[in-house]
Amino acid sequence: MSKAGSRILQGAREALAYARGDANPDDFRVHIPSDVDVKGIRSRLGLSQGEFAQRYGLTAARVRDWEQGRSKPDSAAYLIVIEKDPAAVERALSPPKWRVGTLHHQGPRFKGFQMTHIEPSTPRRVPNTATKSKSKRARSRA
Repeated sequence: MSKAGSRILQGAREALAYARGDANPDDFRVHIPSDVDVKGIRSRLGLSQGEFAQRYGLTAARVRDWEQGRSKPDSAAYLIVIEKDPAAVERALSPPKWRVGTLHHQGPRFKGFQMTHIEPSTPRRVPNTATKSKSKRARSRA
């Protein structure tokens, strides 16, 4: 592993220990800026207040209050992550794509379906089973 990789891994381990309460808090400094330019972040992303709020799980009223100075962001760290890597936040907030796989049953009892994760880049075609074919009797009447 490279020197930079080792340092990043060490920092991640220390952050985890701090978050769990296993580390001595006096050995660490946590810096979260008190002032975050929400309007600047939003405008650099080219989003309206409503679009920004919807994309990142906030309310439009909260975004508006932050931008107009009526309140301060209680989630400054979250906004900083949005500013640094918005795509990562969007990936983290997006629901996984699943499809129904094989039917599992053992003996007489139904055990459920196995769910399989589908990568977004892998398109899957799902057959349309909504239409029923006519029975032999119905076809003969027609």
